Amino acid sequence: MTPTTELALALSSGSYLLESSSPPSSSPDLKIILKERLLSYYRYLGSDHALQTLQENLTLEDVQTLTAREALSVVDKVQKILEKDNDTGLPDADPDADATPTQAPLIGTRDLTKLRTLLALIFKWGTEPILGRVSLAWPSTHHRAGDGIVDQASISGDFTFLSSLVTSLMSLIFPQGVQGHVSQTLITTTILGRHAADLLQPSIGLGWLPESFSCDSTPTLHEVRPLVLRFLRLLSAPQTISALGGILSSSPVLHVRKTCAALLTKQLLRPDGISGLFEVMFSEEEASGDEVEIEKLDHIARTLLTVPVGKKAECQQEYYHIIIPRVINFLSSNMSTPRRAAAFTVYRAVVPEKTSPNQILASSIILTSLQNPLLGLTVSSQESLAATSLKPSKALSSIVTLFSNTEPSSVFISRMLSPILPSIYLLSHTLNQFKTSDPQLKQTVDGLLTSWGKIIDRAEGTNVLWSIMEGGKAGEWEFNTEGLSWSPQSNREPDVRPILMPKDMQATEVADHSDVDTNLFDLYPDPVHFVEFLKMIDREDVASELFVKLLENYRDMKTHLKEDALKILHQLQIIMQMQKKLSEGTASNILRKPAHLLSFVSHVLDSVRIFTPGSDSSQGTHRGGADADDKFFDEDDSDDEAPDSEPIGPDDELIETAINLLLAILEANEKLLGRDNSVFNEIFSKLEPLALNGSSNLRPLAREARLVITARLANESGIGTTTYNGNSEENGQETYQKALKLLQDPILPVRAHGLLLLRQLVTTSSSSSTFKGAQFNNRSLLPSVLSIFLQSVQDDDSYIYMNAVQGLAAMVDMFGKEVLQGLLRDYSGGLVGLGVGNLSQQDVDTRTRVGEALSSIIKRCGSALGIYVDMIVPPLYAMIRAPDIPTALRTSSLSLLADCVDVYPLAMLPFVEDLCRGMVDLLQIETVPIVQVAAGVSKDASTQSSDEHHVPEQLPQAMDSDPTVKNSKLPPLRRAALHFLTLLIRATIKQIYDQLGSGTTLYFPRILIQRTNVTLGYLSASDEDGIVRLMANEAKELLKQLQQAMLDL
Repeated sequence: MTPTTELALALSSGSYLLESSSPPSSSPDLKIILKERLLSYYRYLGSDHALQTLQENLTLEDVQTLTAREALSVVDKVQKILEKDNDTGLPDADPDADATPTQAPLIGTRDLTKLRTLLALIFKWGTEPILGRVSLAWPSTHHRAGDGIVDQASISGDFTFLSSLVTSLMSLIFPQGVQGHVSQTLITTTILGRHAADLLQPSIGLGWLPESFSCDSTPTLHEVRPLVLRFLRLLSAPQTISALGGILSSSPVLHVRKTCAALLTKQLLRPDGISGLFEVMFSEEEASGDEVEIEKLDHIARTLLTVPVGKKAECQQEYYHIIIPRVINFLSSNMSTPRRAAAFTVYRAVVPEKTSPNQILASSIILTSLQNPLLGLTVSSQESLAATSLKPSKALSSIVTLFSNTEPSSVFISRMLSPILPSIYLLSHTLNQFKTSDPQLKQTVDGLLTSWGKIIDRAEGTNVLWSIMEGGKAGEWEFNTEGLSWSPQSNREPDVRPILMPKDMQATEVADHSDVDTNLFDLYPDPVHFVEFLKMIDREDVASELFVKLLENYRDMKTHLKEDALKILHQLQIIMQMQKKLSEGTASNILRKPAHLLSFVSHVLDSVRIFTPGSDSSQGTHRGGADADDKFFDEDDSDDEAPDSEPIGPDDELIETAINLLLAILEANEKLLGRDNSVFNEIFSKLEPLALNGSSNLRPLAREARLVITARLANESGIGTTTYNGNSEENGQETYQKALKLLQDPILPVRAHGLLLLRQLVTTSSSSSTFKGAQFNNRSLLPSVLSIFLQSVQDDDSYIYMNAVQGLAAMVDMFGKEVLQGLLRDYSGGLVGLGVGNLSQQDVDTRTRVGEALSSIIKRCGSALGIYVDMIVPPLYAMIRAPDIPTALRTSSLSLLADCVDVYPLAMLPFVEDLCRGMVDLLQIETVPIVQVAAGVSKDASTQSSDEHHVPEQLPQAMDSDPTVKNSKLPPLRRAALHFLTLLIRATIKQIYDQLGSGTTLYFPRILIQRTNVTLGYLSASDEDGIVRLMANEAKELLKQLQQAMLDL
């Protein structure tokens, strides 16, 4: 018999299991239908014994199991025939070759569909229900119905049958065993592509059954293990991860879950393992374009960072050294979803929900991989097992990607940036020295420094900044064709400071013009740049703490003769720069928290000794090293040789610094009271000797300080404690101050949050009463909040601007006429008399943006516009009629009146006639005929003068280039007037037809209609602007329709 005939007979027998040969029975019972198919199948095969089996009392599950067994028999026959035909069992065949047919199959599409259906029956009615019954005897993660009532005899039979099914199914793929070739048929392809998880779950359950549950009747199927491992090698990474992940999420059996986790870990270690995981997890999001759920990101992080239980420490390290570099590489992926997943995995490793030894190891490897390139360190030999050292530029971009794709966390930023902040600051310092440096790189570095500074803890921030000053340079950043590179200090030539000769000093003085900010000795960090960095991060608590620490360290260094003079000079320069740039008028004011500073002043005054001219070196209170200072002071000095010169004491400089600091604190903190700071009394008493016996420089300072303290203490009794009318007012005031600070921040989300706080202050929600209360009942904060919104509408950023417009609209919704009057006053006020002539371009832009806010408010009013129309229309109409107002503002006013007509025409009923007459007058007066323009151009050509006439095409651009222009002949003004007339006429027509006979329609006198018609006709025929002619023609057509409607009325 030929293989083709055998194949046809086998497929015919399988058809009896899928189709009924006789007409369908009237009974819908599935068991009866399956029994009829089995009877036909056995008759076709001539199996009398099998026919007798069907005569027994079988349940539906028995019939389904029998069907699955016979389906497997049919599939096995077909597979053997196809194997014989393909003849792939050659000795030189690759055992792990892909399971794809090498020749055209001997079966057609319909036969292939039957085989796929038979395979589905095998798993649906064979392996799946039998595995469910067998697993009742295995330990699981949760309680299941029937636990404790297990029939061992039934379990043994099911176990044996399940083992035979798994062995037979594996033999379809590996006909010659685990060392043989892979069957190259479409049956194998179907199993690999559609039933991988269905075959793996029972195979893992039987092959990895614990020895404690293995016995003679239910032995562990060890021979399945190598088949499963080879089966997994045939699958792609996404297929394997999808199958094992599906088993993990559905199977409650403990040993199955444990084995799947171990196998899944091995799959992740494949070169394409992580990409396969991302492909499986994000397939739905990539197809639909939706955002990734945080639960999926968390699941991926746990999958990648979890090492199977029982692994040795060496294996855990090897696992992380392979996985983590691949995760970091995905931070530079072009696809946003894998990039975000990788960033979240790194974030969860560094900031875990629960600390564990594995997490500590993973965090250490991640931080080492990202931080070492920026510290000039290389990856150790142990770490380089599966990882390559990142270049500094890639490490920097990876850190930026982490922060932009994870939630803001102070712990994460601290752990990621604090160890490398000195190196990043050095990079910022290096970039600042070169004008040709990459602006994008400079912006990136400054962003990292700012992010760290704004979120770091005070103590840690102070320590890190102090390490920058004390540590100096460990190397240098260099820029070459490969990007950033780190040059250690040991590889560089020693830094020899040049000796400045008098001639060089003169040249330096001429070049710098006595600039105290010049860093003559190239000290690092540069004082000016370092203080600018402190100012940029805007952390007054950190700056104040660092300032006190600098002062105390400077005081201590002054007592040691062997201290490096350049180091003393360096710290003194930083102190001077901080006093200059971080005192009054800055957000990061070091004087706002004076407790530590006052303590320092007290310690200085307590520890120094007073030097008076002619006094002995033994007088006064001495510090350690004071004798040495006296010896140094007694040495000849050219300045002291002058007869009128006054000797300077060894501590005068420090005392003067302390007293100046005290005066600055008192000036910056007007509410600072002696009752709150008892140190004032001590300082007051310690200043008395200086006021009486101090040097000529110290005496006036000490007296001034005593006077200020005396006045402060004297007035203290008359200052009452500030009280609030409840907690709501206090919270409102604090919220206002916080919002004001945030609005001054250069970062866009921070400014947006400040506007959000202000919008909460004026919210109209009755359920949210957090900020509603006494603070707005008396309208105390209303002018300030209104002023903030008016300033925010001037912001160039559209996001801030739109939030400000919404805030103004919300204020009108809550406070009504009071706020609206203020907006109208800001928009139209001050335009009478000399105020008009002083308008700048900024003033015009501000009023125009307020007009946009008014437009938004008008549109939100709807039918309620009638309440405010008497307030809105008169000032707008007055602006239109004023010829001295810039044309841009007159055009804006016309647009607002057009919005009123468009929103609620009936509200404009009292003003319709006057407005219409005014628009007609404006059009008649301000029109520019074509003849006039032509004459002007001719005159220009004859007189060679370009100052009196302009080309018509340049007129519209004049208002854009100069918003303050007051040329009423510009076309935009006429266009706005025509737009208003068009809307008014269209609204009148609609009102006539909608409310015919009601008597509430807008009314146009007949004379006004005739005059308007004549004016529009003249404009449509003679105006120099093409758009004006077109709009006039459109308005004229609408006027005809209005006349027809009035005739109908």
